Amino acid sequence: MNIRFALMLGLGVALATTGCKKKGAAGADAGGGGEGTEAPVAATTLKQNPAVVEHLKKLADGCTVSVDSASVYSCKNKEDSAFYDWIRANRPKDLYETYASVMAGTDAKAKAVAISQANNTFSTLDKDLKKANATKAVANAFLSELEKDDGYAVRLAAPATDLAFIAGQKERLFKVTDGLHNTPARNTAYRTFMEFGRLDAFEKLKEVAKDKDFTVAALAAPRNMYDWTGPEKAAICPWAKSFLDNASLPIAAEAGYDAIKCKGEYVDALQDEGDKRLKNKQFDEPFAMVFREICFEFIGGITGQAGANPQCKRNYAFLERVTNDESVKPEVRGRSLWNIYYQRRDKESLALMRKYEKHKNPEIAKRAKEAIQSLTTTYKLK
Repeated sequence: MNIRFALMLGLGVALATTGCKKKGAAGADAGGGGEGTEAPVAATTLKQNPAVVEHLKKLADGCTVSVDSASVYSCKNKEDSAFYDWIRANRPKDLYETYASVMAGTDAKAKAVAISQANNTFSTLDKDLKKANATKAVANAFLSELEKDDGYAVRLAAPATDLAFIAGQKERLFKVTDGLHNTPARNTAYRTFMEFGRLDAFEKLKEVAKDKDFTVAALAAPRNMYDWTGPEKAAICPWAKSFLDNASLPIAAEAGYDAIKCKGEYVDALQDEGDKRLKNKQFDEPFAMVFREICFEFIGGITGQAGANPQCKRNYAFLERVTNDESVKPEVRGRSLWNIYYQRRDKESLALMRKYEKHKNPEIAKRAKEAIQSLTTTYKLK
């Protein structure tokens, strides 16, 4: 099986050489110059790391591979874990060049494995290793694959986007994503835009957010950035706030999550919008779920909370008001009560939950009992 895989891989690379001579989306011949001008790279210019190829062969042989979805799972001997361990230990700078070369071949199974790993492994690399892997040649090779707009586009969108921004190929990336008919792939790309594009991607996201098919993805994109700077907050926060009153609850919800990230006056604006929607009998999911994040601490006393203490008191009072509002759907009422416990796991919440554990609304009573169970067993409260 390994020998056949290697032969087919070699044949695929050779065949791909003849198919990559055309001009690319940017309209230049292979090997062109500045940003946005480089065309698809011929497979012969992409080298392979033999150790990476061997790991890909083991994944193909030892795991279940879905060619249609480019996914790898149920590895018999933990071939996937072994590959990730090898990457961490060896830090290959040609990992994505190898993926790109294999993707250019004609062996469908080999291509599916390479795409799956390209999608899965980028987040495991540190910043320096990501930069080393993101050469212009590799970025353009991935963009060429994404540009095919086929069944693999969703899986290719995130790595192609990251590679393109790091390699300085944002203009070609914009052209490629604009040309995709695959809406899920475009949304995957847009969600990834600001991870490395940061404010360089922001104007483009503001443009695509005008199309309701992409508004949610555009609003989600800023939260993929680490450590927002002052100028970034100044650009993003007022823009996101403008969507809080959107008639679409999914759009308003994404804007709400951004408001929490922005903190301060933006949390107040989110709470004002919650009050308004509750008053107008328009409070529902997924917007309702946002209100469990205002005062949530991933690690109590360490990670901090977005809302200041007065904002948290307002949030808890609001969620209890939702709980008691009979115009709200029962499941939203119950979940709103539970969202107090989710954020505040203390004796005050325990006393509140006991107040509702025999409530006539089954959803509210169920959620109260679940919270009591957790608070008394996991948190040892009495």
